[in-house]
Amino acid sequence: MTTSRELPRAEWDRLDETPLKDIWRGLPETAVVLVAEVDGVIVGHAVVLPVLHVEGLWIDPAHRREGGVWWALLDQQTETVRRLGESSAVVSVESDAMKNLARVMGAERIPGELYLMPLGRR
Repeated sequence: MTTSRELPRAEWDRLDETPLKDIWRGLPETAVVLVAEVDGVIVGHAVVLPVLHVEGLWIDPAHRREGGVWWALLDQQTETVRRLGESSAVVSVESDAMKNLARVMGAERIPGELYLMPLGRR
């Protein structure tokens, strides 16, 4: 029989035997790990976490090569993310220039596609 539950943080080391092995240690304190188990063995998992998402970044084409607008916005984004108690945010990038800039800033690509999924109804 399959059961599901929230995995207490004290048991998160059990995730070393799952696809989360490389990332669970970096999950924020606000993350909740849900597991499905059969006979006490984790056979599925999902992580629920609040994520800050920075969206709508736009710089007028006449000011894109100056750098000042980018740095001003980045400083404000960083300050806002920290004020909200987080240390990172999800960003969506479309142009090659922004992809390169994101990589230079230490961003890592998240595999897959993002979807906004309503969960309040069946």
